[in-house]
Amino acid sequence: VIPYLIVLLIVGRPIYYLEMVMGQFSSRGSVKVYDVSPIMRGIGIAQMVSICVVIVYYAATIATAIRFFIASCESPLPWASCDVSWTGFNCVNSSSSGPAPVFNNSLPVKTSAELYYTHSVTGEGLLTDGEFGVPDWKLTLCLLFIWVAMTIMMIKGIRGSGKVAYFLALFPYVVLVSFAIYAFTLEGAGQGLKYFITPDWDELLNANVWKEAVSQCFFSLSICFGGVIA
Repeated sequence: VIPYLIVLLIVGRPIYYLEMVMGQFSSRGSVKVYDVSPIMRGIGIAQMVSICVVIVYYAATIATAIRFFIASCESPLPWASCDVSWTGFNCVNSSSSGPAPVFNNSLPVKTSAELYYTHSVTGEGLLTDGEFGVPDWKLTLCLLFIWVAMTIMMIKGIRGSGKVAYFLALFPYVVLVSFAIYAFTLEGAGQGLKYFITPDWDELLNANVWKEAVSQCFFSLSICFGGVIA
């Protein structure tokens, strides 16, 4: 937390403010804003390409989340226990119920939640190295829904997206608060919270920690992608 806060104050917020001022002062997007210095126009084009790649990535990620959300409405949860079709592994039930598994020492151990994701959701666990599988129809429909929703919001323009922003901005906080309240009621929550807020000063000398702090700062603020400018 400490490296992230330091990077946020020294690097993140200044760059965020700079990009916001550039966009508001010029009233242009991430490509046209660099007309003030044509030699830097390639930065805007690179940012636009990066945003397009990130949109494709996040569309697939959100589609997977919707797939899990729909599956979570089932009772019992489909990833709570092992399925007989998940062969080749020592499967351990993610829930505490069920009989104790009988292990084969020659096979790797994986939880039912992990096997559900790799075998029933993405299907990657059913493929060999370098093999392309058939798209899962459930994931395909979820992905189609995401792209249709984004297209509708883009067609509606800022008026339509502004209304959706009220929900998109508030709903994640409602979910996070709900998860936090539930987590605080679990056994050992106090120890976990103490571990989270207790700093490990020796890690401040770890270069990898600072690298992760910079990555998380740029990711959380969406800076240097051109989105803040636009």
